[in-house]
Amino acid sequence: MIKKSLTSFRNAVKWILLPLSILHMAVLWTRHKFYDFGLFRVHRLSRPVISVGNIQMGGTGKTHLTAELVQLLQKKGLRPAVLTRGYRRKSREVVVLDTAGSYEPRSIRDIGDEPALLLNYLQGGLLGVGADRLRVAREIENGYAPDLFVLDDGFQHRRIHRQINICMIDVSRWHDHPFLFPLGYLRDLKSALTYADALVLTKYSDNLSQVRRLEKQLRKRYPVPLFKANYQIRAFQRLKDGNVLERQSLAGQPCAALCGIANPGQFYGLLTRAGLSLAVRRNFPDHHPFSRAELERIFAEDRQQGVRFWLMTEKDAVKVTECYPAPHKMPEGVVVVKVSFRFEPSKAFADWVWERIEKTCKNVHFDT
Repeated sequence: MIKKSLTSFRNAVKWILLPLSILHMAVLWTRHKFYDFGLFRVHRLSRPVISVGNIQMGGTGKTHLTAELVQLLQKKGLRPAVLTRGYRRKSREVVVLDTAGSYEPRSIRDIGDEPALLLNYLQGGLLGVGADRLRVAREIENGYAPDLFVLDDGFQHRRIHRQINICMIDVSRWHDHPFLFPLGYLRDLKSALTYADALVLTKYSDNLSQVRRLEKQLRKRYPVPLFKANYQIRAFQRLKDGNVLERQSLAGQPCAALCGIANPGQFYGLLTRAGLSLAVRRNFPDHHPFSRAELERIFAEDRQQGVRFWLMTEKDAVKVTECYPAPHKMPEGVVVVKVSFRFEPSKAFADWVWERIEKTCKNVHFDT
């Protein structure tokens, strides 16, 4: 009886939200058309722009793809400037950090957790943080000389013209109907995929039939390159000292998974497929601001259940690290799970990026 009542309540809520969702869709459609017809201005930067984004709520993997793209560019001798919003940071100031020289360390409160993660991957590049990414880009143009810009979470940021526009799709959170959040996980219209130069399908390890069906639908409707990429574990790194742990040293040990990300189920699945035993699973809201006291309480509670290792994502690790200014006081068993994307086929995406840069990004020269 209770289950039936809850189902009826959910259905009633959906019918109430449906008109609001349709109104939201109309607003987004109008906004896109205003940009298409030039009623809203699109600004061109002095250097080419590669955008990585999505049309879903968080969790598609765009920050990790941005990080891997930055690494690809740097290996070719390019100096990228990453433009990122710094979601849920406390400061509103524009922050520009040049990793080619010395710069004043900034806290997570100043730049946000995702920019802090990206900063770990920049080697000589620039990080620009601010809600108005056009303003951040102009500040970088006036004071620095990047080879190109990488726009993190930029699919909806149409004020900036981009030469390469990459859209990621989380297969595990894709639905057939067109309605936006909270009736689903969409934050933009499906028709916006027509603006993409390439589509990247992610997080489909547990959804193989779904990814095949979705791949067929997308290829039929959108004549752009389509890539598939799943997370793979690159390393288990002890946060206290940076030492890499072998998977065998974790396998069979009671572990706790600790994460404040948009799609924790995918993280848990990655760990269990690696043969790890998760005695405790702790979910926190996306971008959760951990505190030292909170972490110490969690560690104490989990030890009582026999937990020896705490596994966390890179995005959570940058926040946990900041809670321990003296690294030697961090528990031995805190481990960051470093991941990378495994593309199918393996080099197809990188080859496409270089081909696209040569074709569309004038005056960008990289090492061969």
